[in-house]
Amino acid sequence: MKNKKKKIYLLISFIVLGSLSLVYWQLSSNAENEVELYSNSDYGISFAYPKDWNFRESRGNDFTPFGIVLSDINLDNFSAAPTKAYPDKFISIAFVKTTENEDEYFNNSAAIELNNLEITDINTRTNIIKKYEGNRSRGQNNPDKIKHIYTFIRSGEYLIEITTYIINKNDEEEVTNIFNDIIKSLEIN
Repeated sequence: MKNKKKKIYLLISFIVLGSLSLVYWQLSSNAENEVELYSNSDYGISFAYPKDWNFRESRGNDFTPFGIVLSDINLDNFSAAPTKAYPDKFISIAFVKTTENEDEYFNNSAAIELNNLEITDINTRTNIIKKYEGNRSRGQNNPDKIKHIYTFIRSGEYLIEITTYIINKNDEEEVTNIFNDIIKSLEIN
């Protein structure tokens, strides 16, 4: 009986240690990269992001009262105004006041036409969310495709929109991995 209890204790210890290792691995797609934890108690959100990336919070309007932009560049002078271009590598998180569900909001607000749209599921710590990926051209004079990635998570009266677009194909894997890691580490309180 004593030997059986010891085996059960060892099994539970391995499971707990394995789970902790898996969480750490999910927070960092590359073991060399360290992560920081972002947390905002006013909006009840926290997530891990690469330590060598920067973030900037912004206050908006009644429809989008709060947002966060993350990038690998200094964002001190960055403005998310519609006339400003986002950095080459970025992830945007916006709190949108709407009663629409994720699919309704995506279909009604995506004024851009996405080609080759793929919808997949991502497992977060607490639920499963949809990820929308597709391409669109950069305009009539520039037919190159830009990859767009969106996901939406309901948090009370807000629909949290997390998005990025990838201009430089060389950045696609890095930005997509960071996007996925942020989603996997995301906690809504």
